[in-house]
Amino acid sequence: MMHTKKQSPARGLAVLAIVSVLVLGMGTAVRMVGLQKMQTRLIDEYGDHQALQPFQLSAYSRFQAENAITFVALENGQLSGQVFPEQVRLPENASLPDDFDDLNIITIAPEERDAVNQKASYSGNTATSSAQSLWVMRLITLPDNTSLRLHIADYQADEPVEVMSYPAAWSGMDWDVFGDYGRQAYPQWTSNLYVRWGDSWMIGLNKDSILYQPGIWRVTESLSEEEVQTLPTDGKVQYGDISVDVLNKSTEYGSVELFYVPQNLEEILKCVTLDQYLGVLYQDTDGNIRFDLVDENASCLQQELIFQDVGTEYSCTQVNTQQADQSCFVLGLHQGTDYRIVSLQIDQSGKLEWIDLPGNLLNDGSLLPGTTVIQRSDDGRYLLFVGREENQIQVDRAFQQVDSLSYPIGYRLNVYDLNEKDVVYSGLLDTGAAKVWGSYVKNPSFMFYGLAGELLSLNRDYYTVFPQEAQGGTTND
Repeated sequence: MMHTKKQSPARGLAVLAIVSVLVLGMGTAVRMVGLQKMQTRLIDEYGDHQALQPFQLSAYSRFQAENAITFVALENGQLSGQVFPEQVRLPENASLPDDFDDLNIITIAPEERDAVNQKASYSGNTATSSAQSLWVMRLITLPDNTSLRLHIADYQADEPVEVMSYPAAWSGMDWDVFGDYGRQAYPQWTSNLYVRWGDSWMIGLNKDSILYQPGIWRVTESLSEEEVQTLPTDGKVQYGDISVDVLNKSTEYGSVELFYVPQNLEEILKCVTLDQYLGVLYQDTDGNIRFDLVDENASCLQQELIFQDVGTEYSCTQVNTQQADQSCFVLGLHQGTDYRIVSLQIDQSGKLEWIDLPGNLLNDGSLLPGTTVIQRSDDGRYLLFVGREENQIQVDRAFQQVDSLSYPIGYRLNVYDLNEKDVVYSGLLDTGAAKVWGSYVKNPSFMFYGLAGELLSLNRDYYTVFPQEAQGGTTND
């Protein structure tokens, strides 16, 4: 790693712009220059480089097209990077962004199945019928590739709704509700309230789960895909003269047990781990946002009032901290007009400490969710913000079509002093990607042969993960 020095005027809070993921986009550079050992340099633009010493950060980007992983680490103020061009394995605690799926399925109630089959009609490869009594099932897929399905509510349609099935699609197909019936009351996609705590998966269920008490539930059983496929069929779907055995979509499998319910619970926002404890961020019935620190016996050790009377419209996103004793959230309060950054930490005595900062510290708090790494120093005084920087150009492709293209020029590291309430260090991590992108942009062929569209889609096949605790590297399979 090279290290250079460059001074520029103080940039204040504007330095923190829009925070993004440390190595997001690094795969683009790797693709173009080949899988070689990564060469990085850190350009100090403002403040003292020593401000980075309290922080340790690591990140892995996996590029599926190249079957490779890049590893970047910040340790003792120094950055290093490496590419692993062989089949590699991410560390066990490096959860992927799309590891958890939480899907609502609206299907026919079991008691209506016979009537639905009797009035079914068949045309081509599609069977149609109608139903009014519906069940809402929640299909939860965990990061360990197991799943469970819970019957969370009943739904009675005002009028018969169309249901369809496609015998040519795949075996085991059941009746599907056609259209948007029930989607407003029970949206298809639900919030991802889950965390791995000790040896168990914990999930949060809210009031839309009418048949399950709102609270934190421990998963006691979940099934692999192979185990689901071996479940006995318990229903039939009529395709004209043919009756096909199916596993009902109204069938529960797997199991959960109630673990913890916050007092005066209105809605769970997030569940997280803080060292050996479970943390629950929620809104109470008075409209306040609170945080409970819970032990293995489901006892609340400490409760903190985070914000009072935030209203009914708000948003909450968990921010990556990479430290086991830290957690961070971005809260959009009062109909999204006020954004706050809340950082929580367990001190050496096991006591929960927290601070909140204005969301405009990062220019626009609404752009922060899902794209951020924030870390507090051990002494609690400094915060490290990490975000991608990029250039944007207008590309004339063909037939007078103009595309807007962004390409990475580096990664911004900002250290914020909570005492001085200002940025004390800002540096740019340069991976050389800008030079590679520049060579393509200057290539005359870029304008005419669709390269712009290809470059715009290069990021589809890779993702970046941040293990909760900094790791030393990856392991070859």
